Amino acid sequence: MRPDLALLLPSGARHLICSACDTEWRWDRVRCPFCGGLEQDRMGYLIGGERGYVIRVCDACGACLKTMIAVRLPATSARCCCAC
Repeated sequence: MRPDLALLLPSGARHLICSACDTEWRWDRVRCPFCGGLEQDRMGYLIGGERGYVIRVCDACGACLKTMIAVRLPATSARCCCAC
């Protein structure tokens, strides 16, 4: 499976999403999903204009992956719109 998106959850876990079938699986936060590299000094990220997203970059293999940073919403914003 080849991911096209990663999710960084509030718990700190990183999940990858398959580009072909949208299957989601947990993956190490510091491991490149393309080459398996663990060298922290070869991993970086780019912060772009889209809020809540970063691009993770692996200098070892040249791969990049868009990562969505999931933010926990305050309890007050989770109410139903009809105030039931």
